[in-house]
Amino acid sequence: YAPLLAGLAVPAVVAFAGEPLFPERETAAVPSLVDEAERRLFKAHPRVRVLAAASGGHAMSVKDPMLVAVIRQLLAGEAGRPTPSR
Repeated sequence: YAPLLAGLAVPAVVAFAGEPLFPERETAAVPSLVDEAERRLFKAHPRVRVLAAASGGHAMSVKDPMLVAVIRQLLAGEAGRPTPSR
């Protein structure tokens, strides 16, 4: 994700499930495909707002429609705000 974040010029919302991809283990559902190193990159970026859901997995937008509603509200609120400079 680092190359994408380097060129990010607008506010973004990144949502991922609470359970990262690694370490390899047995899980009840497919875990988030965002691992700890990538999570740190997102959290450190000044234009990224991170939402970490306690549950869910890879398809959390399907399993958690409330999360999708929150993301829509955040994006609607960000649309009229100036973009922070680096």
